[in-house]
Amino acid sequence: MDKDSTLSDTSESMVNLEVSPEQYQALKGLLAHLGVTGNATNKIAPKEVSIDDDKTVDELWELTWKEYYMKDKSSDWKTVQAPALYRTKIKPKFGNTRISKVTPGAIRKWKDEHEEEAPVSWNRAMAVFKTMINHCMAYEHIPHITRSPFHGIKKFTEKPRERFATDEEIRKITLAMTEIRSQHPEQVLFFFFMMFTAARPSYLLRLKWGDIRIGLDQKGREVGLLGWDTDIEAKNDSSKRLVVPAIAMTMLKSLKKGKAEDKIFPFKEVPRRIWKKITKKAGVSGLVARDLRRTFATVARSKGLRIDQVSDLLGHADSRTTEKIYAKVDTTSKVDASSLVADILGEITGLE
Repeated sequence: MDKDSTLSDTSESMVNLEVSPEQYQALKGLLAHLGVTGNATNKIAPKEVSIDDDKTVDELWELTWKEYYMKDKSSDWKTVQAPALYRTKIKPKFGNTRISKVTPGAIRKWKDEHEEEAPVSWNRAMAVFKTMINHCMAYEHIPHITRSPFHGIKKFTEKPRERFATDEEIRKITLAMTEIRSQHPEQVLFFFFMMFTAARPSYLLRLKWGDIRIGLDQKGREVGLLGWDTDIEAKNDSSKRLVVPAIAMTMLKSLKKGKAEDKIFPFKEVPRRIWKKITKKAGVSGLVARDLRRTFATVARSKGLRIDQVSDLLGHADSRTTEKIYAKVDTTSKVDASSLVADILGEITGLE
C-alpha cells in the first residue's frame, strides 16, 4: 500500500473535529507537513468563539483587578504599581484588543518598541500582563485560550542600578523640595521620608496616621516607630519595621493630622510628576525617586555602619542574610542607627 492511499484511507475514517483556533492552525500545519489534503482538512474546523469568551484586554484587567489584586494585601510592588503600568504601558497598546488577537507576534512587536526607550518598565508591564492572562486562563474567563501568548518570550536583561545622590546633589534636591513644599506638601514630604527613612515607596503609600507609635532616640528626641507591635523574633516582620527620625517627624507635624485610618500620603502611586519637577529645578539628571533609598544606604556605609545594620534599616528580606541580620538587631540599635544616618543627612541638607 502506497503513502497516498494510506493518507486517503486515514482521511476517510476521520470524524468531524472542532478545535480551538490555536489548535486549528497547528493541526492544519501538521497535516500539510504530512501531505494530507482533501477531505481530511475539511473535517477539522475551528470552534466558534463567543464574543463573551473573546474578551478585550480591558475586560481581562477589570477581572484580574477585582479577583486578584484587590485581594492581595501585601506591599508587593506589583499590587501598588500594577494600575499605573496597565494604564500607561498595556492599555494604550492592547486595551480594546480581543484576547484572541494578542498573539506572540504582537507581544514581540510591543517588546521591540521598548528596547531602547524603557526596557525595565516593559519588564514590569510584562509581569502584570502575564498575571492577567494566567489568572483569566486559570479561572476559565477565556476558555478558548489554551496557551499564553507570552510563552517563550523573555524579559529584557536588566543592569544593576548603582545611581545615588552625591552630597552636592542632596543639597540641591533639598533646596528644590523646600521651595515647592508649600505647593505640594504631601508629595514633598513623601520624598523627604524616602530620603530620611529609606522606606520603600509601596510601604509609604500604605502608611496610615494610626500606624505611628512614638519613641525616643539616644538624644531624647521624638521619633516615629512603625510596625514594632509585632513579634521581634519573626524575621518577616522586621522588614516592615520603620523608624521615622526626629527630622522627618518634625516635617510630619507640619501636616494636618488625619484620622487613624486615613493615609498620610493621599495618592495611589509615587508622584513622579512632582519628582521630575524637583530634579529639574535642582538641575540634577538621571536620579529617580527610588535612588533616595540607595543614597541613604550609601551615606550609612560611608559613615561606618555595619552591613547588618544597613540591611536592617533597608528592610531587606534576602534569605541569605535575614537570619544573621535579625538575630543581632534590636529596637534600640535600629532607632539609634536610623537617627545617626538622619543626622548626617540633616547636616548635608542643612535641615538640622
